[in-house]
Amino acid sequence: MLHGRFLKQRGGWSAECEAIGAFTQGVSRKDAAAALADVVELRVGGFRATVTQLARAGDEVPVVVARNDPTSLAAAVLKYQREFGTRKRDSKRIA
Repeated sequence: MLHGRFLKQRGGWSAECEAIGAFTQGVSRKDAAAALADVVELRVGGFRATVTQLARAGDEVPVVVARNDPTSLAAAVLKYQREFGTRKRDSKRIA
């Protein structure tokens, strides 16, 4: 599973999962969750992602992005990090 977050923006919510380079937005948190799942699915391919919201903290909502086969998700994260680099804090977000 990967960690991400929703951030309240003017007119909606931004959604991100930095470890895999997934950034999107939606009018509502529900829309942002669906869009984030779609972006992760496009980056990894061949599976359905789930985005689960955790406890809200002000304008930020932490989320967990998961799938039933974590191997290909981990492979996609490593591929992204090789291509675009990673910061030390991002590597801790992979569980």
